Amino acid sequence: MKIMMIGSDAGAYGSALSMCHLMKNFNKRGIDFVGILPSSILRADIWNEFGVKIRFVNFYKWIYIPKGTVYNWAKWIYKIILNINAEIKVYKIMKEENPDIIHINTAAIGTGAIAACLSRKKLVWHFREFVEEDLGARFHGKFFSKCLFRKADARIAVSNSVRKHYQM
Repeated sequence: MKIMMIGSDAGAYGSALSMCHLMKNFNKRGIDFVGILPSSILRADIWNEFGVKIRFVNFYKWIYIPKGTVYNWAKWIYKIILNINAEIKVYKIMKEENPDIIHINTAAIGTGAIAACLSRKKLVWHFREFVEEDLGARFHGKFFSKCLFRKADARIAVSNSVRKHYQM
């Protein structure tokens, strides 16, 4: 079995560290992994320590901190265009790597969800945060985000309050 893990960062803390430990424990059981990280991540040392093959794709989180300036709207449109391109790249990587399961490690990114649906791969989404309440951020296209969340074959929440928030 092979699992594609899509993360928003590669730090030695929080969700990235949790994801690395998850991969380490499953790897002992003979499960292979391929990681997808944003190109903006320059250090992926911790993933290498766990023996995970890493592929870099230029994508952005689909959340933003509202400021309402013209510059921020232009930046938002630019990021949407880049994320569409990233989805195509992730889809191609899925075809090459042929994972059985796609695991998105945070609600703050959507990269990989459309590709997983198009390639008919099982999608697991890990919800670790409230986004709006604890990060002070909003989703680009909240309705679209919620539709994609519902497409996941399995949703994992770190707490009952997070589960209730996303109506799982």
